[in-house]
Amino acid sequence: MGTGDHVAKKKDKIKRKKDKKAKLQKKLERKKLQRSFLYQKRKSIYSGLIVFILILCCFLLYNYHEVKKDWENTVGLGDTIKINYIGVYENGHIFYSTIVDENATWDTKLDDSHRYNPLEYKVGYIYDRGIEKAIQRADKNFLGRKTGDVVIFYIRSEDAFISTNPAPYYELPEIISFDRVESTDLNASIPVSQFNQIFSGKKEGDMINTLFGKAVITKIDEKNVHIEFVSKEGDEISSKYGKAVVEKIDREKNKIYIKHDPKIGKTIISNIYGQYLPVEIEDVTEDKVKLRILKYIKMKAKIESITKYEKEWKVEEGDQVLVDYVGKLENGEVFDTTYKEIAEDNSTKKADSFKKKYKYEPLKIDSVNYAQIEYLKAFEEALIGMHIGDKKTIKLTPEEAYGMYKEEKIKHIKIKDEVPVKETIMKERIIPQKEFKDKYGDPMIGKEIDTEYGKAEVLEITSGGDVKIKQKDVKKEIVLKYFKAKLIDEDDKSFTIERIFQEKLNTKNGSASVKEENGKFIIILDTKNLKVGDEMYTEYGKGRILEINEDEIVVDTNHPLAGKTLIFEVKILDIRKHINQ
Repeated sequence: MGTGDHVAKKKDKIKRKKDKKAKLQKKLERKKLQRSFLYQKRKSIYSGLIVFILILCCFLLYNYHEVKKDWENTVGLGDTIKINYIGVYENGHIFYSTIVDENATWDTKLDDSHRYNPLEYKVGYIYDRGIEKAIQRADKNFLGRKTGDVVIFYIRSEDAFISTNPAPYYELPEIISFDRVESTDLNASIPVSQFNQIFSGKKEGDMINTLFGKAVITKIDEKNVHIEFVSKEGDEISSKYGKAVVEKIDREKNKIYIKHDPKIGKTIISNIYGQYLPVEIEDVTEDKVKLRILKYIKMKAKIESITKYEKEWKVEEGDQVLVDYVGKLENGEVFDTTYKEIAEDNSTKKADSFKKKYKYEPLKIDSVNYAQIEYLKAFEEALIGMHIGDKKTIKLTPEEAYGMYKEEKIKHIKIKDEVPVKETIMKERIIPQKEFKDKYGDPMIGKEIDTEYGKAEVLEITSGGDVKIKQKDVKKEIVLKYFKAKLIDEDDKSFTIERIFQEKLNTKNGSASVKEENGKFIIILDTKNLKVGDEMYTEYGKGRILEINEDEIVVDTNHPLAGKTLIFEVKILDIRKHINQ
């Protein structure tokens, strides 16, 4: 190979190396460029993400303030609201309004053109009187509403007026009739307490206006105020139905008669079967005044302000709570429920103690943790802390429920008993320790006690714990186990009583008949309508009859659920707090 070829090859080799190096350089530059692009891209993404997060935070913060602002302006349970309202009866007549500067009607606007005397009301609380009590049944209409909102709802007339031993509301007829002519004694007596409620400050000789016309106070004693009517025949008076006329005065019978002459269509407040209710004069005949009871009031209320309840609305001690529940035994059998569909479902297994109810409705606990029945106390304690709508399973052991089953609670009640007609009792006598504790508490020398015979004093406590007492006085009339008795003889050491005969008795063990034999009263319980398995009220409490024979009735006074573990599935429907809680 010549020198020229060698040089050419060398040059070619150098060129290839340069080309390779150039390609590598381009590749490196391309990768560097790619890296720079990705970096910029990532940087752009990260920057965008940061901006997005900042925008999201601002949005959430804005919405938090809006939600908080909305919460602060929205009525919730426990909040105190001020409202102005107009209420009308079913016939359109005005019930009441907080507007003070003009006669309001249903169409009157609750705007700033009036002067008001607004009502302050706490939502979710219990009121016992006044318009607040009436609104209480309907106050959920305010929930979720804002300041300035106008709410329309209905209240019951019964709740808005005072009642004294009222008839059941649902039993009131729509139309009732009363005699148009009424009478009362010319010389009448009114209890002092009742008189003072109406005519406070009046004295003897004063004139008063009554529903039967004018009367003069003739005498006031400790119990009664005596009055004499001085109205004349033909006088017009204001009666409970409006206008009336004194129709007749009969001095021989000591009577004054008035005839009502009310205006048809007029709305008045009248005492209907023990409760004051609004009524409309429906019709007036020669003999009768017909009244239509206005049972409901239509309310229009405007929310003027809201003061928030800052605490959590949950069950606390003393609250009134409404709950639905199913009570089961450990084997799944239902022993009690508030749900009608479960009670009437034949496929649901029922415990032997299960009883159908006349009416199925939620259980109302008036004051949580103050139960009279022991098992309810544990049941109620488990409700504390729950919210409306919450569900919970409550398990009560026998000790927390009705206690363990006890053989000593099986009682043997004698069908026939006897007591002496006359009985002599020593003034100083011994009372067994258990009997004394059951009746009078712990014994203490000098302690004064009230026995069935009168006052007595503890003289001594024996070594065995029995108590010696001395009768200090004896009542003239004495109430004993079966009979009343009277004192017929007494000396320094003893006294003699005589029981007063009664042919029929209502004893703690049921009805009984009585006969007298050989100086004794024989008391025989009536067992005709009793059978094994029946419930029976006894001197030991309610029980179930296990056996009836010639001499006795055997009764199990254990609760039907004694010894059982009880499982309740509960749901909170409502929570209300007492206004003075």
